[in-house]
Amino acid sequence: MDFERSKYYYPVSLLNIEASGDNRDGMILRHEMELLNRRNEKNKFIIMFSDGLPSAEEYNQSGIIDTHEAVQEAAKNGIGVINIFINQDNEENTLEAIKNIYDTNAVIVDDAENIVYVLPQLMQRLLTQILL
Repeated sequence: MDFERSKYYYPVSLLNIEASGDNRDGMILRHEMELLNRRNEKNKFIIMFSDGLPSAEEYNQSGIIDTHEAVQEAAKNGIGVINIFINQDNEENTLEAIKNIYDTNAVIVDDAENIVYVLPQLMQRLLTQILL
């Protein structure tokens, strides 16, 4: 994955990257949009799973803005983005930011085990939009 695609990229050596809580959601969305834009299907969507705000070294607040912009770019390209947010900490600021980033397409669950209960409704909603 080429980190230079992120608008708010901070140069780091790929060899020095270690597993941590860093995630660059805007960059990932743009990568997936690029792949979906090559496809011929009329209806396209991305389901993102997250357990916190997009943040990484030198990406923190910019990550929220970058991800929000990527979601808007996807919408302009006819790609829906849905976020399933696992909210174990119940921090109101985080919830508001997630709702701000994804608008009405944020599905909030209290525990990862509860995803199984929201997926059928989500799939029904998506299929209804596609088929009607």
